[in-house]
Amino acid sequence: MPTINLQLLGAFQISLDQAPLPGFESERVRALLAYLAVERSYPHRRTELANLLWPDQPPDTSLANLRQTLNRARRGLCVQGLSSEILDVTRHTVAIAADAPLVVDVDRFVAQIDATRTHPHRRLSSCLHCIERLERAASLYQAPFCADLGLVGMEQLEEWRLVWRERLRAMALQALGTLTRHHQQRGDYARAEALARRQLEIEELCEEAHRQMMRALVLAGRRAEALSQYQSCRRLLRRELDVEPAQETTALYERVRSGEDEALIPASLVHNLPSPTTPFVGRELELEQLADRLAAPDHRLVTIIGPCGAGKTRLAIEIARRQVGAFTDGICYVSLERLLPGEHMLYALNSALGLPFHLESAPRAQLERHLASREMLLIIDQMERAEDQSGLLAELLGRAPGLQLLVTHIAPLGLAGESTLLVQGLDMPHSPDDHRSILRSEAAQLLLSSARSSGHPLEISSSDAIHLGQLLRAVDALPLAIELAAQWTPIFGLDEIVEQFAEDGEFLGTRSIARPERQRSVVAAIRYVWEHLSEPDRQVTLALSAVESSSAAQLVRKIGLGPAALSGLVDHPLVVRSDEGSLSLMNLARVYLREADLSPMAERETVKEG
Repeated sequence: MPTINLQLLGAFQISLDQAPLPGFESERVRALLAYLAVERSYPHRRTELANLLWPDQPPDTSLANLRQTLNRARRGLCVQGLSSEILDVTRHTVAIAADAPLVVDVDRFVAQIDATRTHPHRRLSSCLHCIERLERAASLYQAPFCADLGLVGMEQLEEWRLVWRERLRAMALQALGTLTRHHQQRGDYARAEALARRQLEIEELCEEAHRQMMRALVLAGRRAEALSQYQSCRRLLRRELDVEPAQETTALYERVRSGEDEALIPASLVHNLPSPTTPFVGRELELEQLADRLAAPDHRLVTIIGPCGAGKTRLAIEIARRQVGAFTDGICYVSLERLLPGEHMLYALNSALGLPFHLESAPRAQLERHLASREMLLIIDQMERAEDQSGLLAELLGRAPGLQLLVTHIAPLGLAGESTLLVQGLDMPHSPDDHRSILRSEAAQLLLSSARSSGHPLEISSSDAIHLGQLLRAVDALPLAIELAAQWTPIFGLDEIVEQFAEDGEFLGTRSIARPERQRSVVAAIRYVWEHLSEPDRQVTLALSAVESSSAAQLVRKIGLGPAALSGLVDHPLVVRSDEGSLSLMNLARVYLREADLSPMAERETVKEG
């Protein structure tokens, strides 16, 4: 449906689908519409509006003028195709209709900023969702409120404009200041400089903006300009306020002048994240969920769970890469890939954090002292290799209030306060006949990207899309399986890959030593999961392999799953939950059980209760 847009932040503009609406040349028509749009939460009496617009006129004259002005406004707003009237006019009151298809930039601006005030996060400048909201708010603030509105002879309306102008100006400055800090923390000094300049365009006496500008300039290697910025700030404060810069500003100037540039580099930029060798594909929903949890103060332990080959490590590294700058003391990545059986992960943690080994200092005490006063993100990858040591994580969280843990594991750790995110296959359409959706899906994009990376770009026709959908469903759209399938595309057609895999589960494999052994075939990947499942979860897996997709209630009837066994299905790495709520075992798990010659029937009774 058509929507009318009203812009009040800057020059008055009213438009329909980007096209300006005629009939709003009169200053009083504009003033009336602006007032009603901003103060739309309640109806206004005609006498009140008449007095605002014509304060020096007799009541009868001002009311007659108001009738004429309303008629002009209604004619201008009479647009064919609108779902309802914009103005709700009665004998005594005038208001913007409750269901009016009218979008006002002031409302959008205030809503974006208000959302950041109610959203839970550790710190506003580190919350990626709130930063996106502030970016949208900043783009809406083009100029002062009702900048070109002529209100000569309308003193009360002028006062109203000044109050709103100052309020919105203060909100814009605060938003821009937060955005500037955010981009400085992330090392984007060009963006920080641009945002600091915008602040100074709005309020040239904002000393914090001058400091932000100095930091952005010096960190970009432009020391002379940073020093010049201080002098400009100093002259301005003397001329306008007859004061010297604040001690904080002068101290920053002295550090810049003495060449202490490195000391100004934010510690939040420090990290040891591995550099990806392939593009990151998909998982936008998961990234959004992780960003929300990492920003929230009550989610200090986030565990990414799922089967081997689901891309847990890659997802953890990608969200951490996007979080660079969000933690005061940076990000540390710890891989337990090479942890030997029986070896304590303390040494891997201390090594990744750069803590030297001291004979006189216990490693745990050394680690706790290092983390106690720091705000940082610690990523522990492949926690299943040290799952019996998970108690250490709980102790660290208790002793280091600024510590945030992001862990990858096959299953939940079971620690208090843990927040889990289950990742399995990539997104793919439900309909096997929707060719376009198949080709646009995350799973298909990964296959195409993997084929390009191997030097054998793949072109898929509409007819091939059917076989592509079959392949993706056969491998549960698991990233590892898709990448292994992509290596066969120069030799086999997609339909042939499906046939080969159906005959031999080991077909999707590789001899490449670049992959760890558990990722050299889909069978090896599921075997790795199986080896790390608890015995009750193994029995549930076997039982599920004997039935098709079913609801929880149906599973109770079909295979006798009791409440305890059912609860284990919630975060089971090999169990897929459909949008409709039905549960089924991953096809790759069925392939593994077949290849391993494991019979589900002999074990079914063990999952029954009572």
